[in-house]
Amino acid sequence: MTAREARAAQTDARPAGVLVGTVQETAGQPLGGVQVSAKAAGTTITTTVFTDEQGRYFFPAMRGGPYRVWAQAVGFARAPAEVTIVAGARIHQAFTLHRLGTLDEIAPQLSESEWIAALPEDTREKRRMKEILRVNCGMCHSIASVLQHRFDERGWLNMIQPAEPAPHGRISPGGIGRVPGRGTRPGIAAPGRRAASAPDGRSGAGGVHAVRHSNEERAGRTACPGRQ
Repeated sequence: MTAREARAAQTDARPAGVLVGTVQETAGQPLGGVQVSAKAAGTTITTTVFTDEQGRYFFPAMRGGPYRVWAQAVGFARAPAEVTIVAGARIHQAFTLHRLGTLDEIAPQLSESEWIAALPEDTREKRRMKEILRVNCGMCHSIASVLQHRFDERGWLNMIQPAEPAPHGRISPGGIGRVPGRGTRPGIAAPGRRAASAPDGRSGAGGVHAVRHSNEERAGRTACPGRQ
């Protein structure tokens, strides 16, 4: 057995304790579905559980030692705490979450799917633009970033035109191209386009680079809403 394996065995052999608690908002109302996470000092592993309808959470048995613990939910400020798990003990940690007051505070907490779901679709044009953003732009850009910020024409061009035209039908592993009528797909450069190159010269490295759109698209069939 190596020294590293011996240390790991000793760590695993330490008696465990249990962490439980409650989460409520400032008015005292229990909060269900809140994410509560714990990370032991000196490790890279985070364990996460969720509160029940009564705002209660329960972690599985945890090795003794110091932990960073935090509770977070969309619309509330993150609440951190530090606890020490004691072998054989039941440790209780309560959290009170403070509701955020402005959209600017809440916006960074939203996921990509939540941003998409929030877009209006009460007219045909709005539904079309929502689908264009989701299918044609979402593969290259962060939807959250696009919707949280405002871009002028130069800003849009800098974001969606980093590549250049290339021979017909070029395919580059990891690259991205727009197949007419089918949105954006990884690993394919559509006719008249080339998958963008990464700074190290590898074509399409990481699969997150946009491609230059043709003049025809500029006139009508745009791949990103900022081009209209």
